[in-house]
Amino acid sequence: MKFETPKPNQFYYKLYMLIGMLRYPGRLWNFIKYSLQKFNHNIDYYPTMMDLEPTQRCNYRCVMCTPFKEKRRDMTFDEFKRIVDEQIGLIEIKIQGVGEPLLCKDFFKMLEYARKKWLWVRTTTNGSLLHLNDNYKKLVDSRVHDVNISIDGSDKEIYEAIRVGGNFETLTRNCKLINDYNNKVKKTVVRAWVVVQKKNKHQFFDFPRFFADLEFKEMTMSFAMHNYGRKEENTEATTFGFTDQDFAKLFKIADEVGIKITFFFHPSFSAERFCQIPFKRIYVTTDGHILPCCYIANQEVLDFGHYDDFEEIWFKKYIGFRKGMKDKSLVPEHCLDCYGGKK
Repeated sequence: MKFETPKPNQFYYKLYMLIGMLRYPGRLWNFIKYSLQKFNHNIDYYPTMMDLEPTQRCNYRCVMCTPFKEKRRDMTFDEFKRIVDEQIGLIEIKIQGVGEPLLCKDFFKMLEYARKKWLWVRTTTNGSLLHLNDNYKKLVDSRVHDVNISIDGSDKEIYEAIRVGGNFETLTRNCKLINDYNNKVKKTVVRAWVVVQKKNKHQFFDFPRFFADLEFKEMTMSFAMHNYGRKEENTEATTFGFTDQDFAKLFKIADEVGIKITFFFHPSFSAERFCQIPFKRIYVTTDGHILPCCYIANQEVLDFGHYDDFEEIWFKKYIGFRKGMKDKSLVPEHCLDCYGGKK
């Protein structure tokens, strides 16, 4: 059975990438070096992808989310601009971290600037603030390439039990607002994103129809529940438990209601099929710290240092980190969840 992952239209993505390289020749040269060296430990190219965290503030307290000390400080537009300008190799950027991006006052300026730089731009929101100040229109009109809206329950009871602090009625109303507008102007891809977990796995077959009723054209089911680099297991994670027959039924329902369904599974890396993130991507927090990835987006767990020392970190500190991805005996303890749990 084939499980498609969420990804953009490849023709448009590659065309957009090419135009960006022609406008910024340094990006093209960096990509050539990346293509030649991409799985080396010692490299001399810059990252091609980046997660930039506009805020750590969040109006929800989701039960499956990483526990961390929330910083009240947001990334400023000038800080964002500096990083984007200095990272000459960037092709793709995700403007979102552990917080709700719409809480950052400079969020839309960041989207606009990244688009002007011909970067492929993604973001994720909990959808709770889309009705305020016409945020749903601003998000679509920014022409951000991918918008994921996190929705982890198909009814009020389950949604509000998982997305603590959320309001089901507000969420569903906001989804209809943004989808109704985007389906008319067709400027971006708005996707429903559900993390399958203990509290909602019984709604497995309900999600396609529920999302179609909210006027989504695409949805993703994620089974990637992480321990966020900690030793403790994520108590909300569920054992997989779904059969080929279950997925066949799910696909049938999705076809009936006219929604495209994709899947995001928990990584299962090995020395042969290793994590590629340290070879091409970094994560920068609101206050400029470089972290491994969005799965370990907590500097209390692992922090490579401040962005001011980027070249020392990326070209030197990351050498050992990259080696660990291809040798399980060297895999950092914080990454073991993606490598089967034990060395």
